[in-house]
Amino acid sequence: MRRRIRVVEIAEVFEAIRRRSDLPDPFPPDVLGEAERARPVGGSREDLRDIPFVTIDPPGALALDPAFHLEPRAGGGIRPRSAIADVPAFVTPGGALDSEARRRGTTVYCPDRRIPLHPPVLSEGRASLLPGEDRAAVVFDVDLDSTGDVERFDLVRATIRVRERFDYATVQSAFDAGDPPEPISLLRRFGETRIARGIERGALSVRLPEQEVVRVGDRWTIVSRPELPAERWNAEASLLAGMIGAEIMLDAGTGILRTLPPATEDATSTLRAVAARLGVDGADEVTPAELLSGLDPALPRHLAVFEAATRLLRGSGYVGFAGGSPAGDVQHAGVAAPYAHVTAPLRRLADRFALAACVAAASGRPAPDWVTEAVEEIAATMEKTEGRAGQVEAQCLNATEAWVMGERIGDRFLAVVLARDDKATEIWIDDPPVLARAAGIEAEPGEVIEVEVEAIEVDSGNIRFSRTD
Repeated sequence: MRRRIRVVEIAEVFEAIRRRSDLPDPFPPDVLGEAERARPVGGSREDLRDIPFVTIDPPGALALDPAFHLEPRAGGGIRPRSAIADVPAFVTPGGALDSEARRRGTTVYCPDRRIPLHPPVLSEGRASLLPGEDRAAVVFDVDLDSTGDVERFDLVRATIRVRERFDYATVQSAFDAGDPPEPISLLRRFGETRIARGIERGALSVRLPEQEVVRVGDRWTIVSRPELPAERWNAEASLLAGMIGAEIMLDAGTGILRTLPPATEDATSTLRAVAARLGVDGADEVTPAELLSGLDPALPRHLAVFEAATRLLRGSGYVGFAGGSPAGDVQHAGVAAPYAHVTAPLRRLADRFALAACVAAASGRPAPDWVTEAVEEIAATMEKTEGRAGQVEAQCLNATEAWVMGERIGDRFLAVVLARDDKATEIWIDDPPVLARAAGIEAEPGEVIEVEVEAIEVDSGNIRFSRTD
């Protein structure tokens, strides 16, 4: 009975977090009605149903935005095609569905439910790239040479049919066994080649442990799993589409970019100093991208270096522009190239506008008025709503961490020290996977120390630790 009461209480905490954040829910009747009636429009489409597109997603995902296909080319090159759900074809500009999506901005993922950008009948049904169904898509068609450089690209509206749906663990197991199925047999070579090109450009990969709140039986808990190589390979397809989308919009003079300013000299110097102090060879002789690519997140001292690297990735935002090039630096420092969000229009508002701008430019037409008139507004909306979503998701995670540790008061754990400032020391505990700021603990990044749980506050997500070694 005690556990059942705790489940009810943590569910109430999640709901309180949503209420404080003023998340929009449920959908108004006129929005639901428009979504029910929505059918894809937008003129002629290429019939690409003979191409065996596949998706790779977490188990249980229903809003399937990107699908891909990889084809070998003569000379060792690869032809990747990325198919994106053609959400602009379903949403009438100025309609109820459009207005509600502008209010929401992005899907918010809470442990017990998600607050979607679009009604599920659209985002998890008619527009989702579900296997075995004819679907409207925008297809990025690219030729890469043997080194992973882009030789040619095109963008078309098409009808596709996804052949198969995979999850990351299944794909990784197939590659580990040396027997990946034909539709994804080129994924490792594609991913590793593009990752190598990214490192050469200066792209940054910060591989800290990922935490996920899950329900096991009648209670909530936290799990952590290392990032699988297959996830990184698959992500390269979206990154490639995003870089090509940015190039198309910059050439056309209208669009929405995802930006990140260059790392400050202070952040870079701190990264090198932390790495050198923790025994990473050659920290002063390689670029930050090369430094991070050689680290192993399974090593406590390398975790501390990854944490220091997060300071290189601060200040991200969106830039909307029309009628010419945007002012200022348009690079995304993490990608080390201009970049745009284009691969998740079912879950992110900006992608719909960026896709529409890309399709128009690729067809030799100016962007639609509903795009050019709104790009700056959409960029501002994305910054606001993504910030809100990030806060909600972080607060739910923090509350669950405190909830889980509420059963472990008085227990002792080994913890890796990730960072330290004037107010607290940031620590990572492997089991249960908890990332926390511990006030009053003296320790240096990279140290492994023993801590005891003294008290918790679920509503605020605070956990009080003391050092016991």
